[in-house]
Amino acid sequence: MITRQIVLGGELPFSPLRLKSLADAAGQYQVRVLIRQGAKTYNGKSLLGLMALAREREREVTLVVDGVDEHQAAEHLATLLAGQTPAPLS
Repeated sequence: MITRQIVLGGELPFSPLRLKSLADAAGQYQVRVLIRQGAKTYNGKSLLGLMALAREREREVTLVVDGVDEHQAAEHLATLLAGQTPAPLS
């Protein structure tokens, strides 16, 4: 299991396109993805979960990734959450 503190980049709340791209990216990996913000926890593979996160205005979140592809998934998702462009997958 990988846990990372991340400061959300870009504009808040996230646009629908950005939310879809996060859910799609999380779905590429054989992992469980949770995003924690304060006392709330969101499913990072669920568009509905990400929409709930998008309503929040806080910038700091904790990304929790657990599974077969956790290292690659954590790197990719952390980059997206930070509002950066990820490196191409190899």
